Parts: sequence; structure tokens; C-alpha cells
Amino acid sequence: MITITTSNFQKEKKKGRLLVEIFQPGCVPCKRMQNDILPEINKKDLVIGTVDATQQMDVVHQIQEDSGRSIMSVPVLVFYKNGVFAGRKDGFASIDDVEKLVS
Repeated sequence: MITITTSNFQKEKKKGRLLVEIFQPGCVPCKRMQNDILPEINKKDLVIGTVDATQQMDVVHQIQEDSGRSIMSVPVLVFYKNGVFAGRKDGFASIDDVEKLVS
């Protein structure tokens, strides 16, 4: 898992397949996603990144523009394929939810 910031977001999303979790420190469902769910996603060509919504507002705004929807709560998962927005899941996601999002 990588940390997504304003300095690497554009580069990472253009590389191929990128799954981004937007989180806030102290968010219990976010921590569960990072510790229990996302490590179970075994896709060799998928990069998984995290965005701290309290520190990377420019990235959050770009994701909102890409998806056409505001981010009102966390966690939010956003999927990019070859630099293009390809899907979004708001709220806690199960392994099955994530697998469907990135398929």
C-alpha cells in the first residue's frame, strides 16, 4: 500500500490500475479497511493507495471532480484504470465489494 499525495497522484493513477481509499485518522471503519480488507485484495496489477482527507485536500478535490460526486464521509474507495475514473464505493466495503469494484 502506498500513500497518495498531491505530488504522486497524477503519476500513480496513469500507471494502470489504482485503488484509492480516502480516510481520516481515528476513523474505525477506515482502519479496518486498511488493516483487514485491502491487504486481502490480491491483484498483481493493482496498486492500492491511501489518501488522508485531513492532509491531502487537493487530492480529495480532484477525486470529487473525477467522480462527479462530493465526498461527505469516509471511507471512500475510488478506482482508476489507465488514468480514468472507473468506479467508486462510499462507506465500508467488504472483500466482495472491493473485488467487484476493481473487476
